Amino acid sequence: MNKVARLTYLLTSSISVLSCSSSGDCTKTITFPEQVIQSPTGTAYSPAYERVVPCDYVVTPINEGVKLENLTYEVLQFVFTPDTGKNTSRLQYKIKLINPNNFTVKGVPKITTDTDGVVVSTFGVATEPFCTQILANSSCTIAYDKESALNINLGNPKSITLVNVEYILSF
Repeated sequence: MNKVARLTYLLTSSISVLSCSSSGDCTKTITFPEQVIQSPTGTAYSPAYERVVPCDYVVTPINEGVKLENLTYEVLQFVFTPDTGKNTSRLQYKIKLINPNNFTVKGVPKITTDTDGVVVSTFGVATEPFCTQILANSSCTIAYDKESALNINLGNPKSITLVNVEYILSF
């Protein structure tokens, strides 16, 4: 199993559910563990982070997921700022996921990026909404906006580019 697949498996298998409200607007907090990715070009570090998600949010491991074959997407925004001037880097994106089918789909977006030569896929990572469901002949736009502290000891990415977007179905 290669490093990226192993890291993806570790990420999806070690997500822990911390809380869930019993009200009509049910949410839960999931924690994604920290990641250290080593490659021939250097080391990348992503600290642990939490996301508040709907209670019906589904975490689908890559090995069990089936991708929506005819998904199309439109990149509305993809901007990486390696140094914001505040000792941070910032990644922002908005991606419109389009379901051209005559049926509703449930799953999670899979975003694949290239960070200085290291290709990594993340599942369901968005600021909001999470697009765990896309209605028939409809679309959903995911948005992400995150600043990360620069760390000279671990190296700072010079560039992040979008490689691919997929939608992994949950059953």
